[in-house]
Amino acid sequence: MSFGDKKIRDVCENTDIAEQMFGITIATQIKNRISDLLSVNTFNEFPFPINRLSKTLIEIKLDLEYSLTVEILREDLNKEYEESRIKVVAINKANERSS
Repeated sequence: MSFGDKKIRDVCENTDIAEQMFGITIATQIKNRISDLLSVNTFNEFPFPINRLSKTLIEIKLDLEYSLTVEILREDLNKEYEESRIKVVAINKANERSS
């Protein structure tokens, strides 16, 4: 798994930073969704709904206000993916597309 930039990586890998930026609830959701991404073989096994934004981007809701945007290098969500083939590119507030 890779990350769009250092800021996204820091938030996804460091709970303290995530809590400072988003609060404990969203920080916990970020940690849980990253764990989910690492534990499934296909996106169709993902335990929560996924919104397809484009051929290579999916959105995973964290709550009603925030979501993760993940880049994938595979169009078929049924096929297995390798962790190195996904990139967390943004943590978005509702109706925004920025990190």
